[in-house]
Amino acid sequence: MRISIFRLHTHINFHSVKRTQFLLVLLGVSLLFFWFSGLSARVYGGSVGLGNLPWPFVSSGGLLNSSIVVASSVGHGPVGGAHTMDVMGAIILGAQLGLDAVGGVLSSALDDQISSYDSGSAQVNLPSFGSNLVVVGGPGVNQISWYYNNLRNATGARVLPVYFDKDQNGVDYIHIASSEHSYSIERDNFGRVKADYGAVTMFYDAQRSLWVLIIAGLGGSGTLAASRLLANYENWSLFGRATVVRFADSDGDGYLDETSVAESVGFGKSIDVYWDAKCMNPVRSIDWGMLSPGETKSLIIYVRNEGESGTVLALNVYGWNPTVTSNYLNVVWNYSGTTVESGQLVAINLMLVVDSRVDGITNFSVTIDVDSS
Repeated sequence: MRISIFRLHTHINFHSVKRTQFLLVLLGVSLLFFWFSGLSARVYGGSVGLGNLPWPFVSSGGLLNSSIVVASSVGHGPVGGAHTMDVMGAIILGAQLGLDAVGGVLSSALDDQISSYDSGSAQVNLPSFGSNLVVVGGPGVNQISWYYNNLRNATGARVLPVYFDKDQNGVDYIHIASSEHSYSIERDNFGRVKADYGAVTMFYDAQRSLWVLIIAGLGGSGTLAASRLLANYENWSLFGRATVVRFADSDGDGYLDETSVAESVGFGKSIDVYWDAKCMNPVRSIDWGMLSPGETKSLIIYVRNEGESGTVLALNVYGWNPTVTSNYLNVVWNYSGTTVESGQLVAINLMLVVDSRVDGITNFSVTIDVDSS
């Protein structure tokens, strides 16, 4: 993540005190602009993730650019019939995409209408489409989800970062390849479901040149919870390629009522900075206010590792203009150097230090890189 500081058109007044001491007052507003490289939108999706929503399912011009696919209610191909909750989830998602767009028509289809199953080869045949896909329902009911869940690369590894599987006892679970964490339905002492899980996964299908958003649960409740969370993406600060959602019974009354993010899957090396611990307000500018010689101004920023593995953060300050500015101003932090795990958030004190000898600076600029080492 690159941070650029611009000090422009700021007046500096010098007041002489006994001819040897100066009081430096920076009047006006000093702005710190943050540009992020971690979640930039690219055509081929190398770094595109859930943080880019509603793009690409709503185009940059505001037009709907997707089709919602729900599963047939009866068994078909390698899967069974869908739950009504899946349809509810699709309606919620369709409504939100409609609100996000300024034009276009959201199309819809059943999974067995746009794909076919070859029982001889046990393969689902998926044609090319004219729009991106929003697929609702897990691989146990949705034929399209089944196709992508079982899709593998040349080495035989699954292409999805989060996938559904069964253990040796036939129990379904959601597995995250990068962390090796697995999630399955939890039950209380009465046998009631006390937690269901769902997953939201964003995947670029290079073969068909389209984006796929898969919303799937271990049970119908998991799918519905994941759909609701996704429809409220602006309130969840989603990031990365996938998010596992937990839908739980918070008070033991037998009803699932509490939604939370169990785990998110980042990609590559990606860092982002926020004002708050909930990661709802990205840092875009800082008003340092008035500064005087020898003063240190500090503020708290929250840095989240949105990459796929743990990393150590690095702060690099360079490119001072004019170069003499580096003799009087410095940007430092109190980060301890400990590893920041994927998805982890750390609070860091960022400080702007003004030397007591500062003299002759009216405008300045500098580049700061907060990187994943």
